Formats: sequence, structure tokens, C-alpha cells
Amino acid sequence: MVELVYLVLIATVAVGLGLTLLRRVGPICSSRAEELTFSLGLGLGGLALSMLLLGFAHLLYIEAFYAVLALGVVWGRKELVGLVGRLQGRLAIASFNWRSFHFWLLLLIVIGLALNLLRALMPAHGAVDPLAYHLALPKIYLLRHYISFERTLTGGLYPDNIGMLYLLAIALRGAALAQVLHWFMGAITVFAIWCFCRGYFDGKVGIWAAAIYAF
Repeated sequence: MVELVYLVLIATVAVGLGLTLLRRVGPICSSRAEELTFSLGLGLGGLALSMLLLGFAHLLYIEAFYAVLALGVVWGRKELVGLVGRLQGRLAIASFNWRSFHFWLLLLIVIGLALNLLRALMPAHGAVDPLAYHLALPKIYLLRHYISFERTLTGGLYPDNIGMLYLLAIALRGAALAQVLHWFMGAITVFAIWCFCRGYFDGKVGIWAAAIYAF
């Protein structure tokens, strides 16, 4: 379960970075949920680009990874403190009606995500692609401490986007954390679908859409 602690750390850094970048762009979000979704996406993208630059600079060492995370916390600390205050205010006024059908549909989504999380926490095995290159390439990069072209792996021809986040996860904790990070991006997508539908339709449509996607 230590992987969940590392996931919280990575997500916290991503939110701080993302919120800071959003503030530079301007007010483009219409709700707190939308702001959180965009900040997570921007922050994870920033971390992936940071890993890519470290790889090109032959600096794929654990000390460099922790330095990036520490810098991310320092850079986004003010936005993180503000976000915590805003979320506390929202949670204080939130209410749930357990008699509502949509409450139980939401609970079903949570259970489904929890079951997938349990699978993600298991050792990496089974599927071909993750073991062939999704997790294999980042591990090779870490062993060599730079991003190299691997002629023997077809996946070496593909862009290194999400693979950079897997690289960070494997360096910090191992393949299980990479799988948990993969699960987290799926959970963010579920949340983003609800957020989108709530903005253009209503919250009930968002719950249905999120449930359909999640399952």
C-alpha cells in the first residue's frame, strides 16, 4: 500500500504544477472540479516532459527524480494551500441522499474503481504489451540512466509520453506504482467525464456517463 502514498505525492505535485500553469493562462475553468481536472492533466504532462529532459541529459537517477518532485511542491505550494481551502469549503456544504438511485450508481462506480485498484496493486504480469515495452523500456532507461533507442523492442519506435510517467513510478517504487499511476489516469478520466457532462447537461447525466465509461 506504500504505492498509494507515492501516488498521493505525485498527484499533489501534479496539481500544484497544473494550477500554477493555469493561473498563467487565465481563468478558463467554470468550476472547481474542472479546475482540478485540468490542473492534474497539465501537471502530469509537466512531469512527463521533465522526465524526458532528464533522460536526454543522461540524468535518470533517483536523486534527480526526488529533486523534481521537491521543486514541484515548492513551486506550487501557494496554489495547493488555496486549493485545500476551497475544497474544504465545498465538502462542508456537500450532501448525499442515500435514497437516491444516482447515489447508489455513484457507489457502484467507486466499487468498480476500487476493484481495479486492487488489480493494479498486484505484481505486473499477464498482459503482453506492458511487459514487452510499456514497463520494459522505462526500466532499460533507468538502468542506463538515459533515454536510448532499443533496436530489439518495437515499442522503442513509439513516442515516449505516458512512458515517462511510468519511468518516474518505476524509479520511485517499482512496476506496481506504474500500474497504480495508470489506474489513476483512468480514475481522472471518469471524473473528467462527470465534470464535462455536469457542465453541459447536469450532474445525473454525468454520473450515468461516468458509470458507462468506468464499466
